Amino acid sequence: MFAVFCALSTIMMVEAILTLRKVYRFRDFFRKEIKAPALTLDYNWPRVALLAPCKGLDVNLRENVESWLAQRYPDYKVFFIVESALDPALQILCEFPQAELLIAGPAQDCGQKVHNLRIAIDHVPLSYEAFAFVDSDCLLKPDWLQNLVTQIVRTPNHAATGYRWFTCQKNFGSLLRAVWNSSVLTLYEEEGKNNFAWGGSTAISRSTLESCRVPDFWEGTISDDYGLTNAMKSGGRLVHFVPGAIALTTDCVSLSGFLRWAFRQLLITRIYNPRLWFAALFFHCLWILWIATGLFHPLYFVPLFVIVQGIQGMKAEARLQCVSIGNRGLFWLAGPLIGLCNSILLFGTLFTRKVIWRGVEYILLSKYRMTIHPNRRSDA
Repeated sequence: MFAVFCALSTIMMVEAILTLRKVYRFRDFFRKEIKAPALTLDYNWPRVALLAPCKGLDVNLRENVESWLAQRYPDYKVFFIVESALDPALQILCEFPQAELLIAGPAQDCGQKVHNLRIAIDHVPLSYEAFAFVDSDCLLKPDWLQNLVTQIVRTPNHAATGYRWFTCQKNFGSLLRAVWNSSVLTLYEEEGKNNFAWGGSTAISRSTLESCRVPDFWEGTISDDYGLTNAMKSGGRLVHFVPGAIALTTDCVSLSGFLRWAFRQLLITRIYNPRLWFAALFFHCLWILWIATGLFHPLYFVPLFVIVQGIQGMKAEARLQCVSIGNRGLFWLAGPLIGLCNSILLFGTLFTRKVIWRGVEYILLSKYRMTIHPNRRSDA
């Protein structure tokens, strides 16, 4: 038993140190890029269609929409896309006539959000040279679009992506969601080879979208993120991470809401990125086994556990140094709880393929095949 504990302790220490080095490299890259100047406003910027799929009445939707329409970008237009004219989001969206409203109709062979995007891309006139995508719960800084498009101007054959940061940490569920999500941020790399396109903050030129057949890769999928990412990889293209394109989400969530949200993220990862999901499951199995064996050797386990969690706290600190929004003490302390939640949720994803997202129930049969429960649809 002691030999097993020693072996697992070595694995935990090595993993903690290696990932700390990766997080520090990301922090240095983030700081360097955030200071890099964007192209000036007198540049011949491409005309951009900013596509915003909406479903239901998001908290702070009005404030979010105002931020989409206040971008410091010379030539763009916002397109709202909803499933039906009965969607509650129209209470807010109709207050902004400068944007164009599209009714996509119900999805049949893909997720509703993906369906909305495919309909919008077919609708947008050819005079728009690039597309940007934003989620309805995202609050954007005024230079968000400029930063994204600067990247695709510099690397026109590739895509550009930002990521989200949850700002509300006023209750337990919101804190766990913020810490959980922050760890995903540092999966991004400077080179872009292993990056994924996060659909709530992405830009791509029309020519790249068409040559990589992005709408085809969205067929039969619920995940716009992985569909776009797989299309780029299939075409031999990269996804470049843009630190200046971080989108903020300001709503709060209960503990049960966090668990449902994290479960959905992990289940979608299991279906669309099984290698990453299996790596996470394998590591968390080792982590639980380490704790279980460590209880038999508390004199050795307790200081080692404190050291490993201290390294986890250093990683949390480095992430906060990038975005500067969050309670440092709570970020440091929440690591073990996130590990426990992930362990339980990862095991849970083994036993179902059902996802409920914005009032619609989906059964994920494979990467490009799914069904929609006919009696589980709503405009909420």
